[in-house]
Amino acid sequence: MKLKNHIQATPTLELKDSIQDAKHLFEQTKRTSVAVLDDKQYKGLLFDDDLVDYKNESLLNHIKTKLKDIYLLEDFTIFDWLNTMSLYQIQDIPLINLNNEYLGSLNINDIILKFSNTGLNVDKSSVLILSKPSDEFKYSEVFQILEANDAKVYGSYINHTDKNQTEIVVNIHHQGLNELLQSFRRYGYNIISFHREDQHRETLKNNSEYLSKYLTV
Repeated sequence: MKLKNHIQATPTLELKDSIQDAKHLFEQTKRTSVAVLDDKQYKGLLFDDDLVDYKNESLLNHIKTKLKDIYLLEDFTIFDWLNTMSLYQIQDIPLINLNNEYLGSLNINDIILKFSNTGLNVDKSSVLILSKPSDEFKYSEVFQILEANDAKVYGSYINHTDKNQTEIVVNIHHQGLNELLQSFRRYGYNIISFHREDQHRETLKNNSEYLSKYLTV
């Protein structure tokens, strides 16, 4: 699947817009981040919690140092997308060209839905749910532990994250459960649950949130 085929025209803000405009957009769209432009030029990503200490009448141009330099170039690879998504835990990743012009964004839910429909046979896999303090959580560490224990990863998604805890769900085929769980505990992970996928797959499939977040890697 070509990820470029899934570029979306998501809501954006301009540097000339006010803080009040930005707050209204966040409230209406329920987004946590929005791309900020100066005409077509991409200036950065604004997060909703960046606006807390500023007056409504101020312009975004006055707080442009708050904008995060998060984006993908149009010649990105799927690995670039995976790394950016897992590093920043954002729903929409801005896409720009070499002239720094904003092209649109890639929505994680849209892409994951496409991946989830690829028909992979994971009936004999298992689902492991882990949590760890958010300031210590690293997506790459989870996969390093799985790889070190010869576990084959079918998919993963972030089930919940806040300033305290991040919870991840991984769909795997493992060689030894005890050794795998011990490895995660040594790295400070809390084992929330572990299930055979064939026992729970139908329940999970009926959950729209599961379908919208499922990521095949």
